[in-house]
Amino acid sequence: MARALNGNPHLQQFRILFITGIRSGVLSRLDRSFMELIVRRAFTSIQLRTILEENHHSFLLVEHRRNERARDMAGHVAQALKQASREATILLYAPVASRSAIWFRICCSSAVQPSSSPPSA
Repeated sequence: MARALNGNPHLQQFRILFITGIRSGVLSRLDRSFMELIVRRAFTSIQLRTILEENHHSFLLVEHRRNERARDMAGHVAQALKQASREATILLYAPVASRSAIWFRICCSSAVQPSSSPPSA
C-alpha cells in the first residue's frame, strides 16, 4: 500500500487525511513528500464517524485494523463514509482479512450502495 501511494505523483495535488487506529502499517513507510498530509487517529467507531463528519480534505485514506469490535456502529460509519464520499475520494484499506474485518466489509457494502434513481441524460 505504501509503495502504491508513494509511487503516485498525482496524489500531491490532494489534501490527504490519513485515518488510522492505534497502529499503522502504512504511515511509517509513506514518503515525507506529501504536501498536505494530516494524520488523525480513531480508536473507536464513534471517533471515526466524527472525523469523517468533520472532514475538509479531498482524499481520505482509512486504514482499518482488526482490533475494531464495534460491529453495531458499522451502519453509522457507513453513512458517514457515504456522506464524506460526496466531497472526497476515499480509500479504505484493511491489511489483514480476518473474522473481525466483518465490520470493515459491512461498512464497505453499506457505503457503496448504488443510487436508486437512474442518471439523467
